Amino acid sequence: MVLETVNGNINLKYASFEEGNFSTVNGGIFIHGLKVDSQNSSLKAETINGSVKIELGEENVGVYYKLKTVAGKCSVNLPEAFYETKKGNYLKGSTKNYTKGEKNLEVHADSISGNITLE
Repeated sequence: MVLETVNGNINLKYASFEEGNFSTVNGGIFIHGLKVDSQNSSLKAETINGSVKIELGEENVGVYYKLKTVAGKCSVNLPEAFYETKKGNYLKGSTKNYTKGEKNLEVHADSISGNITLE
């Protein structure tokens, strides 16, 4: 699934995809209730002027993440998540069950002037 916009938000609710690529220039990217249906799903979210919020819609999903912002904050609120790298506005890590379960998600999110939240 690919969604792009220049001026506007990208909002998804209860979406399911194996590969998602979302980008906007002036707007946020908000994914609520994400369903992970495969062993190797990936999500890439990029915005210049806006925030990114990714909310999983189910438990028992292994997650690997790289979150980077210039003028915002990154936060991860997932069960058993740990940080491999935590430097200023950059977080890299995974959940304890990443690659061990039936459902895995790799998340890459970038923003220049916005917060990034993964929960």
